[in-house]
Amino acid sequence: MSERQKRKQKKAKKLQQKLEEQKEAYEPKVPKCVVFRRGSVGTSVKELERDIRAVLYPNTLVKLKEKNKNTLKDFVSVASTLLLSHLWIITQTAMGTYFRIGKLPRGPTLKFKVKQFCLISDLRKQFKNPVKGFGAHYLNPPILVLNNFRSTEKHMEMMKIIFQSIFPGINIKEVEISRLQRVVLFNYNSDTETIEFRHYLVRINQIGLSKSIKRIIQNKATTIAKHEDIADYVLSNSAATESDREDAPESRFDMFKEQNSKTGRKNVKLSKSSVRLQEIGPRIDFELVKIEAELCDGAVLYHKYFNKTANEIKQQEVMKQRKKQEKERRKHLQQQNVERKQLIKKIQQDQNDRDDEQNDNAEDDLQTYKEEVGDEPDKDTIATLKGQDVNALKTPKYNPLYKKRKRPEGESKQNNGPPKKKPKYIPKNEKKKHK
Repeated sequence: MSERQKRKQKKAKKLQQKLEEQKEAYEPKVPKCVVFRRGSVGTSVKELERDIRAVLYPNTLVKLKEKNKNTLKDFVSVASTLLLSHLWIITQTAMGTYFRIGKLPRGPTLKFKVKQFCLISDLRKQFKNPVKGFGAHYLNPPILVLNNFRSTEKHMEMMKIIFQSIFPGINIKEVEISRLQRVVLFNYNSDTETIEFRHYLVRINQIGLSKSIKRIIQNKATTIAKHEDIADYVLSNSAATESDREDAPESRFDMFKEQNSKTGRKNVKLSKSSVRLQEIGPRIDFELVKIEAELCDGAVLYHKYFNKTANEIKQQEVMKQRKKQEKERRKHLQQQNVERKQLIKKIQQDQNDRDDEQNDNAEDDLQTYKEEVGDEPDKDTIATLKGQDVNALKTPKYNPLYKKRKRPEGESKQNNGPPKKKPKYIPKNEKKKHK
C-alpha cells in the first residue's frame, strides 16, 4: 500500500469517527420531556403545568413559553435539536382536564383524564413545616417507583414502559446516595382503575441521638444560657425523639462515607440513619382513556369506553389510506404548480434582462449619434435604434376591424330595422262603416 492510500485511509477513519461523535451528540442518552399546554386553560391548570415541570427538572424545559399559534409540528421539528424524547401535552375542555404523553419521534401516545389534583402551593398550606422554594434537591432527577403494575394486559405493560422511559435509570452500584433526594410514585388502584401520582422529598435522619444533641448539631439550641453546665442541657432531653420511635426497622440503614487512602478506596461507617419521605407535591389522580399507535395520531390500540369490531377497523384503515393517497396527490400537484411558476418567472427574468441589455445598447447608440451628427435624433431614428417598428408606432386613422357601418336610407337611429308604417287615419264616422 502506497503512502497516498494510507493518508486517504486515515482521513476516512477520522471522518467516520467525527460522524459517529455527531450522531451520539444528537441522540438523547438521558430522557428529556417537554411539558406544554394546548388551547385555553384555567389558572389552576397553568400552575399544574409549572408543578409538573418542577417534578421533571432538570430533564425538562422549565422556562418554555408557548403561544396559541404554536402547533404540534413546531415542537416535533425542534425535538432533535433540543434532544427531546417525550411530549407532555395538557388540555382542558368542558368535560374535564386531560393530558397526553407521547414518545418521540413516532409514538405511541397515551391519553389520560385527570380525576382530581392538588398543587404544590395547596400542600404547603396543609403542613406545619413544608418544604419551601426551589431548593438544591431539584438539581438531581427523581427516583421512579411503580406500585401495583403487575397486570399482564397490553395497555398496562405499555403504560409501565412509558412511565419508565420518562425518568432516567439508576445504576445501583455506582449511584451516590447524596443524589437520591426525590421520589416519584405511580400507584395503580385496581378497584377504581386510577393511577395516583405523588412526589416526595427524601430525608435522612440519624438514629440514637437525643433532641438536645440534634439541636446542637443543627445549630438550633437556644436555651443553653439557662443551664450552668452543658451537661445539664444534654441530660434534660436525653430521651429518644418521637421520630425515632415511629421509624420502622426496614427504614434504618448504616450511613457510609467513601474516603481515599494509600491502599485504595474504603467506606467509613458514620452512624445509624433512617429514611423518611416528606410530600412536596403535586398530587394527581388520573385514569387511562386511550392509546394511539403514533404521535397523537394513528390506529387506536386501546380505548376504555369504545371497542371497535374487525370490520370497523378495516374501514378505518381504508379511509386513512385514501386520505394519505389524496394528500400525496395534492402534494404532487402543488409541486408541479410551483415548478411551473418558477419556470415562468425565469422566462420573464430572462426577457427583462434582454430588454435591459437592448436599452443599454440603444442609449450608447444615441450617445454616439449625438456626438457624430451633433443634433438630437428624431422619433423614427430613436425607434430604429431601439429596435422598434416605426409603422407600428404610428397610430392609424381608423381601424378597419371596427369600421363604422353606414346607415341605409330610411333607417331610424333608434331602431336597427326600417321604420314601421304609421296606421292610416280613419275618421270616427267611417270606423263604424268598416266594422
